[in-house]
Amino acid sequence: MSTENTFDLKATINLPKTNFAQKANLTEREPARLEKWQAMNLYEEICRARAGRQMFILHDGPPYANSDIHLGTAMNKIIKDLIVKSHAMLGFDAPYVPGYDCHGLPIEKHVEKALDEKKIKKHELSPLEFRKICREHAAEALKRQTRDFKRLGILGEWDNPYMTMSNAYEAETARLFGDFVRHGYVYNAFRPVQWCITDQTALAEAEVEYKEHTSPSIYVKFPLPADQVAILERRIADSRQPTAGSEEGESAIRSRLEPLPQSAFAKPVFVLIWTTTPWTLPANLGICFHPRFEYSAIDVGEEIYILASDLVESVKEKCGLGDYSIVAKFPGEVIDGLYARHAWIDRPSLLMLGEHVTLGGNEFGEDEAEVQKSGGKAGTGCVHTAPGHGMEDYLIGQEYREQLEPIYAGLSKLGALEGQPAGKEVYCPVDFAGRFTKEVEHFAGQKVFAANKEIVEFMRNQGALLYAEDYNHRYAHCWRCKRPLIFRATPQWFISMDKAKAGDVSLRESALREIEKVNWIPAWGRGRMHNMFTNRPDWCVSRQRLWGVPIPAFYCEGCNEAVLDAEVIDHVSAIFEQETADAWYAREAEYLLPDGFKCPKCASTRFKKDMDILDVWFDSGSSSLAVLERERHLPWPADVYMEGPDQYRGWFNSSLMVALAAHGQAPYKTVITHGWTVDGQGKAMHKSAGNAISPNEVADSQGAEILRLWVASADFTEDVRLSKEILTRLVETYRKIRNTARYALGNIYDFNPETDLVGYEELFEIDRWALAATNEVARKVVDAYKRFDYTAVYHAIYNYTTVTLSAVYFDILKDRLYTYAPKSPGRRSAQTALYKIIEAYAKLLAPVLVFTADEIWENIPGAREASVHIAEFPKAESRADEKALFETWDKIFEVRSSVQKALEEKRNDKVIGSSLEAKVKVKAAGATLELLKRYEQELAAIFIVSEVVLEAVAGDTVEVEVAHADGAKCERCWNWSVTVGENRKYPMLDARCVRQVEEGWGSL
Repeated sequence: MSTENTFDLKATINLPKTNFAQKANLTEREPARLEKWQAMNLYEEICRARAGRQMFILHDGPPYANSDIHLGTAMNKIIKDLIVKSHAMLGFDAPYVPGYDCHGLPIEKHVEKALDEKKIKKHELSPLEFRKICREHAAEALKRQTRDFKRLGILGEWDNPYMTMSNAYEAETARLFGDFVRHGYVYNAFRPVQWCITDQTALAEAEVEYKEHTSPSIYVKFPLPADQVAILERRIADSRQPTAGSEEGESAIRSRLEPLPQSAFAKPVFVLIWTTTPWTLPANLGICFHPRFEYSAIDVGEEIYILASDLVESVKEKCGLGDYSIVAKFPGEVIDGLYARHAWIDRPSLLMLGEHVTLGGNEFGEDEAEVQKSGGKAGTGCVHTAPGHGMEDYLIGQEYREQLEPIYAGLSKLGALEGQPAGKEVYCPVDFAGRFTKEVEHFAGQKVFAANKEIVEFMRNQGALLYAEDYNHRYAHCWRCKRPLIFRATPQWFISMDKAKAGDVSLRESALREIEKVNWIPAWGRGRMHNMFTNRPDWCVSRQRLWGVPIPAFYCEGCNEAVLDAEVIDHVSAIFEQETADAWYAREAEYLLPDGFKCPKCASTRFKKDMDILDVWFDSGSSSLAVLERERHLPWPADVYMEGPDQYRGWFNSSLMVALAAHGQAPYKTVITHGWTVDGQGKAMHKSAGNAISPNEVADSQGAEILRLWVASADFTEDVRLSKEILTRLVETYRKIRNTARYALGNIYDFNPETDLVGYEELFEIDRWALAATNEVARKVVDAYKRFDYTAVYHAIYNYTTVTLSAVYFDILKDRLYTYAPKSPGRRSAQTALYKIIEAYAKLLAPVLVFTADEIWENIPGAREASVHIAEFPKAESRADEKALFETWDKIFEVRSSVQKALEEKRNDKVIGSSLEAKVKVKAAGATLELLKRYEQELAAIFIVSEVVLEAVAGDTVEVEVAHADGAKCERCWNWSVTVGENRKYPMLDARCVRQVEEGWGSL
């Protein structure tokens, strides 16, 4: 019988076999794997495997349960999953309790819109009915978000997340508010706050954003009555007298002694103010001067204007005043306590002194940082002051309360201060909806911003307006509805930053101390948070809404005394725990108060409830204590908080405040900040702009693994770009990783680690080098996971995949794996290395490519954990020979690169096709030649050629010559050899293949 009829050549090749498919088909495989994880209770199995270990707590910042997830929330949750999974694989017990922020204005607005569509008005429903609809909406949104987060491969307690609307959470939020009360941090005040006239509620600083806005810029004349002018003249004259002990020069003294010109103020005199909020002028009660600024009275022809000397020229140019003469100059302090007249209302306007006055303008709602940054001069140095419409105005109004009393008395007669506490009134003639109240003549009932134009025209007709133009500046807006805010005085609850009970430390002092102890990633976070608390105003925590945790305060019906007592709050909290915070609306005040409770002031037993709710940031800021301590009994403080940059004024901020009141320390050890998601050009993503990318669409079309790979590949501490082009590149990267894993798995299909594992010392040296390289990358990757540096993880794994494995090791290994006898030492050595490599590879990939790594894991032969996510990272222990291996093989690979370059040149010249057609002569000297001689028998396999000849030359350079190999091509290994045809039984094989066939398959 002929050889051709008895010898099956293909049967002697160890071709790869694996169930790990080349085509990922992620859109089908990922959901199937999620079902498998659910069936095996994978999250619980991970927790069980780590039970008793040191705990690592990432505390989840609750996303808002109002709408479906977007790319930013997907990135946020994937980063958190990277942190949790990697720390579980580092050996920590790392539970993940996801949370949802369920209260607040966006849900209210959504529900109101839905009710409008059904022709139902909010006021037609009881508070309980309205809250029930809000609760249902939040619950539905929460379910959708949970579904989408799970689809991204994120493991956690999804069947039992924390919710800010749960009984226990609402109760704990109220209790924590009681902690602020105990320390004396909470007070009630009738004072200006940032107010949204669209949503009709107060806002905290964290809810304010500054955007470009166009306002009317106006210069207005406030007349100074003749009797006040006379007083001013006398004061100026007195101020010009030298003081005892003065060190002024003789000429300066003489100048000051010169009398004012006779009848210097004979013309009408006006104090000139500048404002960009004409709508606040009806509330003007005074004008502020800086005590140490120099002011000038300038004669412009028919009138005299008083303004800061440094601003005279700029006002002249802006208002087109023409020539002027200076009547007098004087320090601001001399005008203190005089009265001007309102620009058009028959009412005095008190002239006051304030250190807050600047030469850059002092405007309501303007971004103070921008004003300071600009450094430009604006205004007149005479600041229009309306205590009901600005915090600095309010404070100066309190300082001058006694002098303002005659004005307040007049306002009281008009009914303008009705319902306000006697002696503490603040004039604010604007209602909840931003409309002028009835006593504002000419403009009653008008919305403030709409009235701006009419007020300007009215003043022009009255002769009070000097100049008007449009003014572009950064102005306060509501970050929910995106509309301009106003400052408006209302009774609100505040948390003081600087006041506390005797013996307690202020919140500001505590915060600044704790901020220094926290690890901030990136490092600039420390400075940003420090600045937040250095300048932070008192926290306005009351909101005029329904969907939230009520402020557990009462008012005595006998004396109207406010009752805010920590013990009472604890009592109310216990009721909330049983009935939810809905009890506040369902129960009478007597039920909510402790039995027998009486007013501390008048002993009355009749009370009414405060109907404001707590700022939703207080809700979310309570989470670490409500969840970690109270509900789940986990270690506190948390190891990590991780959110976007907006949370420095949001969740990072409020969490610190609540923790300081409860425990006097920060709730986090490390704070990590990620950037925004943007498109390929760095622009913000918006549906309207057509550049938004839906995470659900990417998961459904390409797989969640691609999104996870995107997150790991980018430096998340900066803004992270995503586009179709970037996704395409990531798909290609994923394909390389998958093919690398498939190669390794396919070549260990017949390897049993229990019987076939080769001892380290018996491994081929290049296999030991491959394991050393794997140990090295494992150390880098594990260290990067510890540092939360997932970009470093990505690049280390990518380089290891494409260079170390694919371009070098696998390339060299192929011949040995395919052509050596199945159980030969050479093949078992290679398989041992591959087995250890793929096991480490799956583990290192696991936090990033959660589905793929688990699929790899279940295709590795041998017994092991049920999922890669239960396993721990490889223990990359250094071996004594690692350094020598790297030094040796780095030099060999350097020569290999020279050979590959020479082969490519000959391939281009058509001398050879495949590299196996080549015979290579390497000319070298000294240590290089000695090294190559040590590995002479292996060089053909290393260089992937058929023959290598070494030749000694002088000098340090390595020269490579390439010629076509001698002999014929072996039909089994494709090497060229002069031994092909020597064996009569196997004439198509070279001598090496004959040996391997006979060893592995016997006589075929």
